[in-house]
Amino acid sequence: VLVINTDKSIYTPNEDAFIAIGVLDDTGHMVCDADVVLNITDPNGITTTLSTSNGKIKTSDECSVLGVTNLPDYYTTYSVHGTGDYSLDLTATTPNGVKTIKDNIVVNNSVPFDVKRDGPTRIYPLVPYTMSFTITANSEFNGKIVEYVPASFAITPQDGLDVKTVDNTKELSWIVHIKNGDSINLGYEFDAPDVSPELFLVGPLQIGSFKETRQWQIASDAIAFVAVNSATMTRFTAANP
Repeated sequence: VLVINTDKSIYTPNEDAFIAIGVLDDTGHMVCDADVVLNITDPNGITTTLSTSNGKIKTSDECSVLGVTNLPDYYTTYSVHGTGDYSLDLTATTPNGVKTIKDNIVVNNSVPFDVKRDGPTRIYPLVPYTMSFTITANSEFNGKIVEYVPASFAITPQDGLDVKTVDNTKELSWIVHIKNGDSINLGYEFDAPDVSPELFLVGPLQIGSFKETRQWQIASDAIAFVAVNSATMTRFTAANP
């Protein structure tokens, strides 16, 4: 499983994009020594290469942490400039082989709502995690904000949050009033199914007719079971035998 997330899906010129990356092997183990290469091509066709080998992609000190960590295993930043679509071409080379995924971000001169996400790129599925948003309104809004997650996610109840299941999706919604120039913080706690390796997609967040241009990707870390004695079983991540 190879995943990439940006803290925003839409930027304005001269912002720094924070980019989070996760790499799991074929059995769901975290891979903290992968050769990771991210090629970003701007609207003018100019490609910038960020990689672990050139030092522009960093490996988190918590990559091998077992259990809850909200830090991405790999991370980097990229300064956007002109408007348009920026393509993201991510490759990770591990002992299991080479995996490549593609994504993109958008740069506009202005956005009606500036949405910044803060959530996990890689999870240990036995415990709950939090996804949060900072939303700044560039126009007044009075209405519903909706987030979309897999129907298999358990959502912790909270005041002001409505949860509705529609087919294979849970719709999480808040009724808000945001004045022009104001910011609000929203969030929710989720518990993903205890399966691994797995890739989950959440979003895009929708505010009225506006929505994010990409989904947030979550890699589910490995789980294993080992017999301690004839009566007891202990759960632990397969990355820590």
